[in-house]
Amino acid sequence: MNVIYLLTLAIVGSFIGWGTNRLAVKLLFRPLRSYRIPIINVEVQGLIPKRKKEIAKIIGRTIENDFISIEEIIDEVLEKQRDGNVMDIIKTKLRIIASKKMPTFLPRGMKEKIHTYIDDLVEEEGENMILELIDNMSRNTNQNFQLATLIEDKINRFPIYKLETIVQEVAKKELKHIEILGGVLGFIIGLIQGSLVLLL
Repeated sequence: MNVIYLLTLAIVGSFIGWGTNRLAVKLLFRPLRSYRIPIINVEVQGLIPKRKKEIAKIIGRTIENDFISIEEIIDEVLEKQRDGNVMDIIKTKLRIIASKKMPTFLPRGMKEKIHTYIDDLVEEEGENMILELIDNMSRNTNQNFQLATLIEDKINRFPIYKLETIVQEVAKKELKHIEILGGVLGFIIGLIQGSLVLLL
């Protein structure tokens, strides 16, 4: 009789623990919109939907401050371009512009000398021009553009139900373990409660 009593309390406790944790997991996202319960006048909304704007702001600020800044992005992009064929591209573009602007009656040899002069000028001054361009772009972009704001806006525009689906797919096993752990703990607590009742 005592064994049946203990097992009954343990099983009931297991279901309560499992159900409580399952509900807690669901309440991270549900309900998606705010609802007010009549009579008791309590507003109910999922934790993540309710705090979405705050979460977005924190994520954006953290990424910009601790992971990567807009200056680093610009420097990386322009550094790769500079390591490639930027000089050749500049030379080609200037040659095309010069050819269009030069009078057609100029001798071919004269045109070639002008092109050679342009190439030499780019070789001598091109590096400094690119470095100055990088510096100006970094300063201007930093004043007019904030990476944290961009990330924050992107997260705020992202549909919450899609975010819920992603979290469930990524953390499916972990969320299931939380539910199972609730059942195990509930079972143990039920046994302890039953034992105490019998002893007292």
